[in-house]
Amino acid sequence: METNVLDWLEVTAAACPDKPAFLDEDSVVTFADVRREARIIGTAAAKFRAGRKKPIAVMSGRNAHTPAVFLGAVYAGCCYAPMDGTMPVHRLNSILNTLDTDLMIVQRAFYDKAKTLDFSGTILIAEELLAGSEDAALLADCRARARELDPLYIIFTSGSTGTPKGVITAQHSLMCYIEDYAGVMGIAREDVLGNQSPLDYIAAVRDIYLPLRFGATTAIIPKELFMSPERLFEYMNDKGVTAVGWSVSALTVPAALGAFECSVPQHLRKVCFSGSVMPCSCLRQWQLALPEARFGEGGKYKFLIERSGVRRYKADPYAFCSETGDKTASVYCALDGYEWRDGAYMESRSRNRAEDDAMPPLPVNIYEVHLGS
Repeated sequence: METNVLDWLEVTAAACPDKPAFLDEDSVVTFADVRREARIIGTAAAKFRAGRKKPIAVMSGRNAHTPAVFLGAVYAGCCYAPMDGTMPVHRLNSILNTLDTDLMIVQRAFYDKAKTLDFSGTILIAEELLAGSEDAALLADCRARARELDPLYIIFTSGSTGTPKGVITAQHSLMCYIEDYAGVMGIAREDVLGNQSPLDYIAAVRDIYLPLRFGATTAIIPKELFMSPERLFEYMNDKGVTAVGWSVSALTVPAALGAFECSVPQHLRKVCFSGSVMPCSCLRQWQLALPEARFGEGGKYKFLIERSGVRRYKADPYAFCSETGDKTASVYCALDGYEWRDGAYMESRSRNRAEDDAMPPLPVNIYEVHLGS
């Protein structure tokens, strides 16, 4: 039974070592590369940690080598706290102060910035660590002491309420989430995932760990392309992107700018969105542009209703599908191919309406009746 994300990496790297795992504008990193880099970085981190399971801060950029640095911390038997090297210094300092760690691994491009932070611990440069080699016995010892409920990563909130707060996710929780997400979206080895979120955001864990589990590829899309839909679609078509899990805002911009009048993501077949409510008009544009795509079919949802200070979750009274048994969530589902059986009724209703002047001029649709009023 697989209880560690490193089990996924080891299996996938053995099955398809030369397949791209992550790629960006400048680099292609295969599964064999990810495994090799992560094990070497993990060896260096494990020697420093000497068996202590303390978090490791990782300061990196949005590039194809970053996931291997994250996984290096995991090979060392620790969890990682990702920090985007382009963030303001005050936010980086706030995260480090909350994290209270004595080890930070940085990519070379951010080393000078890292030295200016309020951090008195050890700073290791990822690229320099890769000049070393792995210690298989040391890594095996770290794995033997790992547990499925060990923390995997600590991702910090935006800090909009003041101090950024670290949200801890365990190995088991992440693995369950990835399995469920893949089941809903039908992720497979041949998929190419289009990454939109910064790699230190919670939404990016899908783009990092789906490849490890299923052998898919993640293409990291340059952030500036999201303000130029034509170039965005061109990049996606060039990389063969078949699946995305984007924020709603990233999906609304192309629709608002009329991008579908010029081009479409030709290979895109699986679309998931999160973060806020998707405007129906925007969703409809994507559905019309990509008639063969799946839009989160099978996903579960409820409405959060707050009244007089009391918060309750409610199912959708108009949902076509819902969970069964003791579960009550509404479920997104496709209606294509459903055989309607009300033809006789609809015909008789139209005929009776034409013949009976006493009937209302339009069908009556009563959603809710409040007897007290």
